[in-house]
Amino acid sequence: NQFGASVGGPLIRDRTFWFASWESLRENRAVTQTGLIVPTPLERAGDFSATARKPTDPLTRQPFPNNAIPVARQSQAARKMADILIPLPNFGASQFVYNSPSTERRDQLLARGDHNFSANDRLNVSFFFANLDQTQNFNVPLANGQGSWTNKRILANYTKVLTPALVNSFTYTYNRLAFGRGPVPVLPDQYPGSPPNVAPGLRLSDLGVRTKSAT
Repeated sequence: NQFGASVGGPLIRDRTFWFASWESLRENRAVTQTGLIVPTPLERAGDFSATARKPTDPLTRQPFPNNAIPVARQSQAARKMADILIPLPNFGASQFVYNSPSTERRDQLLARGDHNFSANDRLNVSFFFANLDQTQNFNVPLANGQGSWTNKRILANYTKVLTPALVNSFTYTYNRLAFGRGPVPVLPDQYPGSPPNVAPGLRLSDLGVRTKSAT
């Protein structure tokens, strides 16, 4: 949805004029992600016998027996994290295809005023505001990120004709740009269920890490 309005006109005839405009955009869409390659069920278990590229033991620099990493050598926290964050293939041998939500919210405002003190003295002041809030997926089903951009600008100009051959112009500009970007937290009440479909929450205890409450 895109909408807006603009209005303007004289406040004082032949002396003061004003103008203002506003525009907004609200867009929700689903983006099909097709380039995600995920581990197969055998690879998740440490078995790379059917994988073209075989892992080697970092201690011996030799292939693992039967191209399978022993369970005792696997990080249980890493396996649980993979179960929570990385889904199983649903297309071909190792590809995962899904629709990810994407939202975009834009707002823009412009206001300007002009005043003629005389034929030789003119002043204009304008204000500009723009804001963008966007949520996108990071190519992993539960990894969404949010970005926010805000721009505020004020411009004032005073022009005075001193002589037919000399003009004095003074301009003041204030510009502020704020930018923020980060991940959207995965909360238990937003993603009920159990791995690997959806995550119950990303807590250290979910990954098998022993935790202790601070007092």
